[in-house]
Amino acid sequence: MSLLVVFLGLHRTMRLPMGGHHAWRQADCLSLTAGYQEAGSTFHEGHMHYLGNDGSGASMSDFPLLYWGVGHLWRTTGRSELSYRLLVFVIFLIGQLSLFLAVRRVLQDGVLAAWIAAFLITSPMVAYYANNFLMNMPALSLVLVGWYALVRAVQGQSRGWWVAMLGSFVLAGLMKPTAALSLLGGLGVAFLAGTRWRNTLLGDPPVRPRPVGLLLVAIGCLLPIMAWYVYADHYNASHASGVFLTGISPAWELDRQAIGRVFEGIRVHLRNDYFRPALYPLFALALVAVAGLHRELPRWSLVLLGTLIAGALTIMLLFFPAWEDHDYYSLDQVFLAPLLLTMAALAVRRRWPGMLGRAWVQLVLLALLVHSADHTRRRLIDRHEGWRSRPYDVQFAALMEIGPWLDEHGVSDRARVILLPDRSFNIGLYRMDRKGWSDFGGLSQDPAKLA
Repeated sequence: MSLLVVFLGLHRTMRLPMGGHHAWRQADCLSLTAGYQEAGSTFHEGHMHYLGNDGSGASMSDFPLLYWGVGHLWRTTGRSELSYRLLVFVIFLIGQLSLFLAVRRVLQDGVLAAWIAAFLITSPMVAYYANNFLMNMPALSLVLVGWYALVRAVQGQSRGWWVAMLGSFVLAGLMKPTAALSLLGGLGVAFLAGTRWRNTLLGDPPVRPRPVGLLLVAIGCLLPIMAWYVYADHYNASHASGVFLTGISPAWELDRQAIGRVFEGIRVHLRNDYFRPALYPLFALALVAVAGLHRELPRWSLVLLGTLIAGALTIMLLFFPAWEDHDYYSLDQVFLAPLLLTMAALAVRRRWPGMLGRAWVQLVLLALLVHSADHTRRRLIDRHEGWRSRPYDVQFAALMEIGPWLDEHGVSDRARVILLPDRSFNIGLYRMDRKGWSDFGGLSQDPAKLA
């Protein structure tokens, strides 16, 4: 893992300022964090540099535990994007370690576990957000921690590990509602395990919950997630804030041309962002292995995998337009790739115990890993240094130094500014550390609003 981190250059990107690919969303996260740095800020009331329609800057989306924590850290250390990146990266490493340990316990093979964990790191999308500012990576990492706890719970039948699993999945769902997929899938299988058809549907499930107990667990897990996002939607509506999407945008509301654009965007993501295309045949082969060798696997695990895949497709349909340009909408579902590989490896090992340890198999995996890592390294260079990053570096870099100049000319940090022609919410305002308005929504084209 350390060699991959160095080869991909994640240690170099740690000190980079906000910018590059999806700088818009990064700036929103950092602006919320800066709001919690201010004295008097409260956990449940987020504020941004972009003051919005009512002039308050009030806006909420994800459960702000990370924003709040880093904001309070900044009160002591001063604003430091490096500290934010480091914290997210540590959480990422914990998730990767959890994945490795979980797969090693399932397969009883540390080498195969290392291969599977390494393939996840070589996803350009995963590597890019591993030390970034979006909440999606901490949510994914918590999902991986939850899966490790699930493996420990199934193998040891320890109540503590079941609680740890549920806690990890709930916190992941609070950070990103789509990250609750594992929680929902697990509850679905647990519901089937409590019915009279459990042996037919699931074989020998690891739990046989009582209906009342399962209902209480489901309420206790889902209620906090639902309550938070209902509150966030109400908070945004009360301040006329449209910065964050807190509802759905389903595929069936789009016309044929819009749907075509989304599919073209997904095609580009498949080629450039999700994984190296050479890995997709491996995933397809793994799916064939799981289907063809399904008798080698616990029936409940097959039901869980099918439920999770169906859930991921449902998430895509419910947020369909976002998939055109935003790769991170799929980030917290990418755990399905190592899950599929693990189940396939388990089935193959049970049918042909020595096959995966053969030299030619290891050489093929090594070639795929090297090929994928090189692809990801080049994609990260493009994301950080490519032509898409130049507008932000050239146009907005000077804004990071404009604060002292404004102070010298009598414009205090309490003054409200209008920054044109920035069409994002917070990129320019965050960099100059001034609250006000950007040209989002075509403000420069409406003189009445400027007045």
